[in-house]
Amino acid sequence: MGGGEVDIVAVDGDQRLIAEVRATSYSLYPLDAIGDAKREQVRRLAGRLGVGRIDAVGIGLFPEFYIVHWERRSF
Repeated sequence: MGGGEVDIVAVDGDQRLIAEVRATSYSLYPLDAIGDAKREQVRRLAGRLGVGRIDAVGIGLFPEFYIVHWERRSF
């Protein structure tokens, strides 16, 4: 298909969605690692796939714990 890749394709009720996933080390705000260019690429892919909802998942990795942020309709 070209143009990038989709990390997660899922269904929430009757709604199809895609989610961009980003993992970072030592960051309490891993979603900040998703830049404008990546957001635009994901929007284009969502349009090509006919998906109306885009979520973002950020995982912050630490030696003794991890945090997960899941934002619905994030971009």
